[in-house]
Order: sequence, then C-alpha cells, then structure tokens
Amino acid sequence: MGLLRSAPLAALSTLALPCLLLGGCVDPDLRRGRDALGQGRYDTAVTHLSRAQANGVAPGRVARDLASAHRAWATDLLIRGDCSAASVHLRRAEALTAPLLTDAQRLFDCRARRPLAPEDEVAELNALYALGDRRVTVLRRLFEVSLTLGHAERVLHHAPELEARYALSVDDRRRLMPLLLQRGDTAEARRQLERITTAEPGNPVETLKLASLRQATGDATGARQLYAGLTRTHPDNPVVFIRYAQFLQASGEPDAAQRALQEANALRGVTAPADRALRPLPKSRK
Repeated sequence: MGLLRSAPLAALSTLALPCLLLGGCVDPDLRRGRDALGQGRYDTAVTHLSRAQANGVAPGRVARDLASAHRAWATDLLIRGDCSAASVHLRRAEALTAPLLTDAQRLFDCRARRPLAPEDEVAELNALYALGDRRVTVLRRLFEVSLTLGHAERVLHHAPELEARYALSVDDRRRLMPLLLQRGDTAEARRQLERITTAEPGNPVETLKLASLRQATGDATGARQLYAGLTRTHPDNPVVFIRYAQFLQASGEPDAAQRALQEANALRGVTAPADRALRPLPKSRK
C-alpha cells in the first residue's frame, strides 16, 4: 500500500526535475522573452531576457537567447543603414557569447557604404583580420589604408599574404621598396625589384638600383652584367658610366674605373685638369 502511494510522487518528481534544473520553464520573463524573439519583437525580447538573466535563471541558455535577440535586432538596424545603433547590439552580443566573423563583416559592409576616416577604417579592418577574415578585399584595404597612415610594419606584414594570393601589382612592389630598404631588408628589396624589372624592363633608374642591390647582397657578377648592359643600351647617359666607374673602383679595377669616368666626363663636357706638380707649402711662422 505504501509503495502504491509513493509511486505517483516519484513520477511527479521525475517530471518536475528538468524544470527545476532549467528554471526557465517556470520563469515568466524567460518565457515572454523567447516568445517575443520568435515574433520578431526584439526590443521586448531583450527587456525580458535581460530580467531573466538578472534573476540568475539558467545562465547559459539565457545568455545565448539574449545574444540572439541582440543580433537579430542589429540585423534589422543594419538593413536600415543604422550602423552605429547596430554596433551597440553586436557588442552586447559579443559580451554574451563568442564574437562572430559574420557580425564584424556585416557591420563593416554597412559602414563602408559611406566614406570612413582612415583611422576608423583600419580599426574595423583589423577587427575583421583578428577574427580570421582573409578575403582579398580585406587584405587589399588593409594594405592601402596602412600605407596611407604610414604604418610600415602593417604594410610589410600584409604584403606576403597579398603576394601569395596573386594580388600584388608592380606598383605595389614599387611602394614596398622604400619600406623594405628602411627596415634594412636588402635581400627582400632586391627580390621585389627583380620582379619589377622583369615585368617592366627598360627603366635605367630601376636597373641601376637593382645593380646596387645585387652588389650589396654579394652578387658582383650579376651587378657587373647590369652595369655593362646599361653602358650599351644608354651610351649617352653619364650617370650610368659614373655608377659603373664606382663599381669598378670598388671591385679593385682602377684602370677600368678611370676609363668609365673619362667617358662620363666626356658626356658631361667636363675637362679633367692637367696634371701639375704641387710645390710644398711654406712653413708657418707659428
């Protein structure tokens, strides 16, 4: 008889246990918040779910529901173009759950519809990059805006990623050159300049610079080939012969250096002074 009376109570306890553990099935704010969320009344959903959270009802589940309400509300605001208000709700959602890359992308796309100050744009782009966004459009803008702001290390950081995605142009490589040289990365500067002169040959200034970089990286043979080639393709350019003379002098070939310098002087119309004996200065009375 005692067993029969206790059986219904045991069954009731088993059924009630999930509600007691979850708490939300009897909490009116949680119920109203979820109903409002399903009906698209996001402001009401946020109000009730925030109350449920304050009451300590099922913390993990309420946090997820509340984050969903903030994100849904932000979506409506983004569609209307209200980026600032949407940003507030997305930040609140991020405080409740892990940040989502899609949130950052949608917010950036909303703000990018209007001109952004470079400082604001690079902050948004860095947030996307930190969340794992490696789209070429994002890398491209990071590269450009970092150049505008003079953030040399950021430019050099993103350049290899763009190069790996075949998104680095000849002009980009030209803009990298002074930054690489400023950092003292002569080998990488030479590699970039080799790519430039291969893609667009015939620029004597860039060829001279490449010859200098080859010499600086220990490739005297490669440097000589460029200097000698320039004297043939630009026989009327005195700068070519002056630079060739300097190379020859540094290579321990003074006679060849003197001939190259004489050629440069002839092109410039400079007459070398005649050799004359110099008398010693009289001794000072002091």
